[in-house]
Amino acid sequence: TPRPSPLLEPVTTASFPVGADTAWNVIATLPGTLRPEEWYVVGGHYDSTSSNPSVAAPGADDNASGCAGTLELARLFAAHPPDATLVFICFSGEEQGLYGSEDYVADLVAAGDLAQVQGAYVLDMIAFTTNLQLDCILETESFAQPWLGHFADAAADFTTLGIVMEYGVCCSDHAPFLWANRPAVLAIEADYPINPNYHTTNDLPGYLTPALAEQILRMGGGALLRLA
Repeated sequence: TPRPSPLLEPVTTASFPVGADTAWNVIATLPGTLRPEEWYVVGGHYDSTSSNPSVAAPGADDNASGCAGTLELARLFAAHPPDATLVFICFSGEEQGLYGSEDYVADLVAAGDLAQVQGAYVLDMIAFTTNLQLDCILETESFAQPWLGHFADAAADFTTLGIVMEYGVCCSDHAPFLWANRPAVLAIEADYPINPNYHTTNDLPGYLTPALAEQILRMGGGALLRLA
């Protein structure tokens, strides 16, 4: 059954099945002061996995970094209420197959709210680098190139990030939005393919570079400030 529009409550939890288990998305909505019907989504998944998940899956980079980034943007925008509505989501079920973001988009469709989503900014692994060069991949589909452009422009204006643009969606919570023909972009560290701690029990905070996460949040925050 469709759940109510998230604008009806500032914080909600939405449950969905993952196999025989139940998981939850946590959704916080900051209503727009002038254009509440325009929604901008910020999200990152809070579930994690590892080579031995029943024993330890600390997931500091994948994806406590992105979930912490979502919370930080929520904290900042709450202090400076936007004209449009911002929806902050910590998804679950990403590692098992994007269950949380697929459920959220399905709820939007069922409630007739999908068209209100102007775009989504998804944070997944934003705090690991192998050197002093701070690089970020922005990934989307070709139809959403203008949406990606907002973040690339903000990176140039507000950060020292090196930006790599990639087209062709894979494997994170931006995908269900794009599959539903809504603009979305994934921000992910450029060095994630060579992160030796990825999906291991060693994905710990001590291996992270907070300065990279700060730059990626400056980019996202700057773009969303202009848009919302």
